[in-house]
Amino acid sequence: MIFNLITKYSFTGIINSLIGHLVIFIFLYMNFSHNISSSIGYAIGLICSFYLSKKFVFKAKGKVNKYLLKFAIGFIISFGFQLLILNILIIYDLNPYISQFCASIIYVILFFIFSKYWIFTEQSI
Repeated sequence: MIFNLITKYSFTGIINSLIGHLVIFIFLYMNFSHNISSSIGYAIGLICSFYLSKKFVFKAKGKVNKYLLKFAIGFIISFGFQLLILNILIIYDLNPYISQFCASIIYVILFFIFSKYWIFTEQSI
C-alpha cells in the first residue's frame, strides 16, 4: 500500500517538478532572483499538485475546501524550509541550479509527510 502511494506521489511529483522547475529556470534565465523564480514556479506547480494529490494519489473524497487550508499550511512550511536550504546553499556559492535541486528534495519529503498524515486524511476539516 505505502509503496503504491509513494509511486503515485513520485509520478505526480515528477509532473509537478517538471512544470515548476521549467518555470523556475525560465525566470532564472530572465535574471529574476532565486526567491522570485522559485516562488512563481512553486505556485504554478502547487495548483497542479493539489488536484493530482487529491484525486490521483490520496483519492480524497471531500470537497476542495475540506483540504485546501491544510494543503496551504503544509505547503508554506515545506516551501519555507526549501527556501531556507536554497538560500544557505546560494550563500556558500553552490551553483543555483544544483542548489534548487537539493533544496527541492527537502520540500518533497516534508510535503509527502504532511499530505499523507495530515492534509488528506479523513479527519481533515
